[in-house]
Amino acid sequence: MPMWYKKHKENGEYDRKMIEKRNLERKKYYDKTSFAPNHGERWSDDEIKMVLRHEVSDTELSKMLGRSVRAIQIMRCKKGARK
Repeated sequence: MPMWYKKHKENGEYDRKMIEKRNLERKKYYDKTSFAPNHGERWSDDEIKMVLRHEVSDTELSKMLGRSVRAIQIMRCKKGARK
């Protein structure tokens, strides 16, 4: 159970509103960044270099590469890059 859920457990109505708000924000973000025409394709060396350089925001990079923001973050993590 998430920590924030325990914090507000006394008031059940507040919990429901918090959960609904969180889910709405997640959906909004996912809809904005989930297009991925290159989904399932191997990452090229040039794409990986761009991800590791981190010269532009992940949202801009996702549009350039045709990958989701989450996929870019996961690849950066897999390759050991840090912000």
